[in-house]
Amino acid sequence: MKNILTLIDKEWAELIRDRFVLLTVLLPTVLFPVILLGVMLGLGTKMDEPPSNIPEAWLHLPLLSGLSPAQVGMAMMVLYFINLSLVVPLIAPMTIAVHSIIGEKQSGSLEPLLATPIETMELFLGKVLAASLPGVAMGWLNYLLMILVVGWRAPALLSRVVLAPATMLLLLLGTPILAVLSVSLGVIISSRMNDVRAAQQLGGIVVLPVVGLAITQMVGKIILGPVMIMVLLLLLLLADALLIRLGVDRFGRETVLTRWR
Repeated sequence: MKNILTLIDKEWAELIRDRFVLLTVLLPTVLFPVILLGVMLGLGTKMDEPPSNIPEAWLHLPLLSGLSPAQVGMAMMVLYFINLSLVVPLIAPMTIAVHSIIGEKQSGSLEPLLATPIETMELFLGKVLAASLPGVAMGWLNYLLMILVVGWRAPALLSRVVLAPATMLLLLLGTPILAVLSVSLGVIISSRMNDVRAAQQLGGIVVLPVVGLAITQMVGKIILGPVMIMVLLLLLLLADALLIRLGVDRFGRETVLTRWR
């Protein structure tokens, strides 16, 4: 455990010094709430005009019963941005993760690290936690900003949408699960590649399912309830465990060192 904490402290010290990576971590956190605020300000002048393109499934949701069509349209937009904001615990940790091995190799600090008596499991978990914990913090901060934005502009939707059990499950539990998933994949990718940009592009594929989920919910094709969300989270948790196991098994110290020689 001591080795893991020491590695996390070293990773965070390097993160603070790297302004580009730090900006990449912080920017998505405030971007989605700011865009949502702009959209809500724009829609605020049209709340008396019911949208004509609301999917039928949204109009019959028990969660939104009693709301006007215009409020349902606003709820759709809020949920879309909430689902889309799940990319925050994916993008931020992935950026850190792909630098975790490649960056150390480029700076010349990888060889001394691998020469220490730290075990492979400790090394992998240290890298994963160092990258995922900032992502979790940013994801939860993003959720807090969403709560403030919706509470200010559309308080009627706060308890029905943003603080609904399904939403809280997805964002409070889904954020750390997605962060670990993203980071585990990012560390595996960075240990197998020697170019940061190529690793980031490959790791960015993990964002696509989240974007697809947000779009399918927006058009009313899939609307996740608490039960479906719990099943999805359990499947993602299983994927986390498998990726960590795979990462440790495939993380050969000699292979990582000789790949760039």
